[in-house]
Amino acid sequence: MGTGNLPNHVCYTFKMIKGIIFDLGNVLCSVTNHFLVDRIAQKSGKTSEQIFDVIYKVSKLPTEYELGTISSQEFYKKMMTLCEFSVTLEEMKKMYSQDKLAVIPGMRELVASLQKRYNIALLSNTSEWDFEYAVKLLPYLTSFTTLTKSYEIHSMKPSPKIYQVTLEALKLQPKECIYVDDVVEYVNVARSLGIDGIHFSDKESFVRELEKRDIFTS
Repeated sequence: MGTGNLPNHVCYTFKMIKGIIFDLGNVLCSVTNHFLVDRIAQKSGKTSEQIFDVIYKVSKLPTEYELGTISSQEFYKKMMTLCEFSVTLEEMKKMYSQDKLAVIPGMRELVASLQKRYNIALLSNTSEWDFEYAVKLLPYLTSFTTLTKSYEIHSMKPSPKIYQVTLEALKLQPKECIYVDDVVEYVNVARSLGIDGIHFSDKESFVRELEKRDIFTS
């Protein structure tokens, strides 16, 4: 069995794997926030650096929105107050989502291949607007066995709760699943729960990690 270079504490029987759980951003699609920052800067008359700092360093608005503790309407109103600019709700939604996500070449085909043998799930820290845009960009998301979105369950990684909700939805045990994320901390949380974790950096290295586990994509 191909177990070379796996973490020392991991001891899985990979024939038992029944589910592969994917993060969304920077795994199934790339993510950038600079378009949003630049657009708000243009509307507000502030610099992009000032807008970035007030949104992502001073405020907790992005976290509140992804946790679902505030609605899209509340997020819209608070964002205008915070950044001191004015647009319609629809304009704000477009500014927030447009060009934020981009396809990672080859991931759709890879997921489709894995779906022939495994339950495929999504586990994502995301917001309502981000997920709506993601489904338009990646319509195959709707074919997943289950979709766990932070804003719907009011829990975000690295909380163990969001992983446990996903396992319950899949009706699988931790040892029957693999979790894939670009953030090492989140991969380590999965491992601490008994889920095999793969740190994603690019499609090619991800395929190699799958092959080490006797999971082949062609």
